[in-house]
Amino acid sequence: MKDSSSNTTSSPKSDKGKITLNRNSWNQIFFGLILIWLGSSIFLHRIDALIYGDWWDYFLLGVGIIFFAEVFVNLFLIPDSHLLTGKLIAGAVLIALGASDIYGIHEWWPLILIVMGILILLSSREAENKNGK
Repeated sequence: MKDSSSNTTSSPKSDKGKITLNRNSWNQIFFGLILIWLGSSIFLHRIDALIYGDWWDYFLLGVGIIFFAEVFVNLFLIPDSHLLTGKLIAGAVLIALGASDIYGIHEWWPLILIVMGILILLSSREAENKNGK
């Protein structure tokens, strides 16, 4: 008898009426959200609904927020998630780039990179301490 939990396709699985999605499904959802946000930000620019900055700034800000949402989903809803630091950093950088032009903080956004670098160094040191090295 074949075990349905080993299925790695992107179709939803049902567990007694409860629908769960695997990692491939979540990746497709977030890619779809990025495309929707791209179209939305271009459309808002075309109808002159974006007041500050350019549509590109809003697009970067939105993609950064989508990356943060993906990290949140991976941390809390997908049990075998790991290595999310890259997406967290990418999200922070995109938010900082987009917000720097929208809110006029061009000089300050690199500080986010510095803080993220410090956090990575601290987390790697903590991981070493846990491994007993």
